[in-house]
Amino acid sequence: MREVIEQPSNVGRVALTTLSAALFAAALPPFDLGLFGWLAIVPLVFAVRGLSASRAARFGALFGFVSAHAVFAFMFRFSQFGVAQGLVLGAWLALFPALLAPLLARFALEPRGLVLVPAGAVVMEWARAHAGFLALPFGSFASTQHANIPLLQLARFGGEPLVSIVVVLGGVALAQLLVHGVKHRPALVALALVALVHGYGAIVMRVEEPGRDAVVAAVQPAVRPGPKSEEEHDANFARLAELTEKAGAHSPDLVVWPETAVGAIEGDLVTKLAVRDVVENVQAPIVFGSAEVEKLSGGQPTSKRPFNSAYVMNPDEPVGAPYRKVHLLPFGEYRPIDLPHWLAPSMFDTEAGERRIVLRAGSIDVEPLICWENLFADDLRATASSEPTVIAHLVNDAWFGPTSEPELHNIASIFRAAESGRPLVLASNTGPSIIVDARGRVVARAPSFEPAFIAATVRMPGGLTFYRRTGDLSWAMPLLFLVAAVTAAGRIRSAAQLRGSDARRPAASGEKDLDSVLGT
Repeated sequence: MREVIEQPSNVGRVALTTLSAALFAAALPPFDLGLFGWLAIVPLVFAVRGLSASRAARFGALFGFVSAHAVFAFMFRFSQFGVAQGLVLGAWLALFPALLAPLLARFALEPRGLVLVPAGAVVMEWARAHAGFLALPFGSFASTQHANIPLLQLARFGGEPLVSIVVVLGGVALAQLLVHGVKHRPALVALALVALVHGYGAIVMRVEEPGRDAVVAAVQPAVRPGPKSEEEHDANFARLAELTEKAGAHSPDLVVWPETAVGAIEGDLVTKLAVRDVVENVQAPIVFGSAEVEKLSGGQPTSKRPFNSAYVMNPDEPVGAPYRKVHLLPFGEYRPIDLPHWLAPSMFDTEAGERRIVLRAGSIDVEPLICWENLFADDLRATASSEPTVIAHLVNDAWFGPTSEPELHNIASIFRAAESGRPLVLASNTGPSIIVDARGRVVARAPSFEPAFIAATVRMPGGLTFYRRTGDLSWAMPLLFLVAAVTAAGRIRSAAQLRGSDARRPAASGEKDLDSVLGT
């Protein structure tokens, strides 16, 4: 085993890289073995050890390609997604670890690698999450720790990226201990920092936050995707109403229905009155999704300007202006560029909303998120205020069936709650619907693919967390200064070592000693 780590063959390097990808995938749903998230980068460090930048990049690309197919295997559920699409997706996601691998090869086993490697990893994750219509923030190093509640408290200061930094730091420190021994001081300091962060989080969790309590509920109707007859529509709405009335027994201050829970409500008086009856029966405001057509369905919209919207209906009040989904799903709700049909089949185009808004549901201000908008922290920061709010995430992941996608999707909502210091209600059509408190703890959960409702009492703190106020600058600027300082220190040390070696080098024939030149 030691030989494999110190001088691996090409086959050994491939095996180590594949092991790294397997550990990373196993740390995420469906296996969800969070401990493996700390270990995932370690085999990759040894796989690229001693390689040139170009060779290291190839093994980094292999890691990205294999882990992408392991994490995004749910995409193959769609008949339109085959080998060709899988190759394109794998190649795109392989690019980012390919750029990171040369950094691993050069610095991972040096003390300064404890700063430079986590910095490089989080920059790569940031780039993947901000790549325009190609952005795909699923599966960060931080997401492997979504159930690690003490560590999650860091998100208030630096969001999901700061948690990723700590996870990669821990992995690099473990790799250094394997090489340099258990007395390697820089690695021990790094692991002590990881432990200190966990200790801080554990202490914070014991402190009760100020704020008022609210009872919130999510309804999960478990409606099958695709076209439906009029009888099915009626039966599905009856199920929604029945589950909502059961939730009403808990006297909720807010009820949330999933994305596209009802059809186009504008101009449809029958549907509007049906929702009104449910609201009046439970005497609680309901936030619900309404759309002319389901995303990914390939169906035709019933309006010339189809929107994916979230409405709120309060007892004894008219329906207010809706939130129109701003961040649309590329190739599922719109086509950002024209691609060959074999690569991206044609879908309908959904109109994007103009801006993010806050919905007023009774006495609660609601920050709505629809579908994959929860993957992007900046989307939620657009509605940030010091007033107490509840985040409502409306989802319909029924198209993905019994795959890992719904669980992966929910992880991002857990981070949005922890970053914002706000409770979150996630109402999913087929589940698992969850309620998350302001610390990122899942306090209620519905079973998948079963009609259900969940209810819980959550604390609604006010104020703004540091991350919500400053965004990615909260981690980017300190990290930039730290990287600059470590790089400068490394250059100074190298220069000092070079001068030392020159001083010890015997003078060549005809070469005058510096002291003799100075006459000392």
